[in-house]
Amino acid sequence: MVRRTVGYGRYDSPEALRILNSLDALLRLYTNFFQPVQKLVSEERHGARLRRRCNTPQTPYQPVLAPAAVPEDRKQPMLTTYPTLNPARVRRDITVLQHRLIAPAHRPSPQPNAPEVTNA
Repeated sequence: MVRRTVGYGRYDSPEALRILNSLDALLRLYTNFFQPVQKLVSEERHGARLRRRCNTPQTPYQPVLAPAAVPEDRKQPMLTTYPTLNPARVRRDITVLQHRLIAPAHRPSPQPNAPEVTNA
């Protein structure tokens, strides 16, 4: 998930590590609370045709709230976190961090002792 968001560049500075950690935390919130997914329920083959049936789209957060899925003490932190989140704000913060992370990677690095090019 993180590689899809930031690419496969090499980020090896302490600042990049700090940004990646912040980005990972925001992506976890955005994906688990606001990105719905469909689960495959069944597949039926009729000759050469394959019919797939999926359940209704839900975010990963929603099935956790089912009565017996998770103990109440584990649900409580999620129940207090969800109302404080704004999906548009989380997405904007992700975009800002992406730009802050990628901007230094696209700057040309200075090359010491490089020969000067002259047009003669």
